[in-house]
Amino acid sequence: MSDDDGYDVGYGKPPKSGQFKPGKSGNPKGRRKGATGLKTSIDRVFRRKVLVRVEGKPTKVPVPEALVLKLTEKALSGDNKSAELLMRFATLVSQQANSQIDPAASDGPTVEQDNDTLRQFLKMMNVEFPEEEGGSDDED
Repeated sequence: MSDDDGYDVGYGKPPKSGQFKPGKSGNPKGRRKGATGLKTSIDRVFRRKVLVRVEGKPTKVPVPEALVLKLTEKALSGDNKSAELLMRFATLVSQQANSQIDPAASDGPTVEQDNDTLRQFLKMMNVEFPEEEGGSDDED
């Protein structure tokens, strides 16, 4: 198949009439309002507070803290795998904190530093860290 001007039409080669015009977006309305990326979804879940029992009293804590509390509880009840996992994670976090001490930055570690810590930990556990699709933080 070919058009009058010698352009071959076929798989991956739409007719000239169906192609986007120069300077015209293929998605003129843009991303719909409220659509989020994976990173935003994960951040939202990790910022959420959940109800857990701490020393017998119901307490609301952020999800990462709840995970550490549960892991600690299992380790203290005799689960050797949880104890090893907790110690490895604590060691890694401690090493990261010591290597990233900056007296000028009083806000604590950045999200990227936390992600680096998590990547290293998951690598130690032979788990692949999910990478972002777009590679941009402008997904909100």
